[in-house]
Amino acid sequence: MRKAVFYIAASLDGFIASADGSIAWLPTPAPGEDYGYADFIATVDTALLGRTTYEQVVGFGEWPYPTLTTYVFTHKPPAEAAHPSVRFVTSDPAEAVRQLRQESGGTI
Repeated sequence: MRKAVFYIAASLDGFIASADGSIAWLPTPAPGEDYGYADFIATVDTALLGRTTYEQVVGFGEWPYPTLTTYVFTHKPPAEAAHPSVRFVTSDPAEAVRQLRQESGGTI
C-alpha cells in the first residue's frame, strides 16, 4: 500500500489562506531557501490538490509539478488542465485516496 504524506504551509492556528483566499501572509524565503520542499517533493510521485490551491499554483506561471501525477479535487473541473499530468477528481476525495493508495506507485 502506498504511503500518503501531508505537506502544507499553514499558520499555527491551522489556516492556509486568509479569508479572501490570499497567501500573502506567507513569508518570502531568502534566496536559495525552500524549507526542505525540494527534498520532500523528490520523495513523491503523486500530488493531491484542492481546486483553490490548483488555481493558485496555475497563477504562478509554469506548472511546477511536471514529473508528478497530480489529482485535483473539484466539483467543477475546468475545460483544460494546466499540464498533461493533471487529473481532475469529482468523486468522494476519501474514496479516491483509498483507491490511489491501493495502486502501484510511490509516495503520495
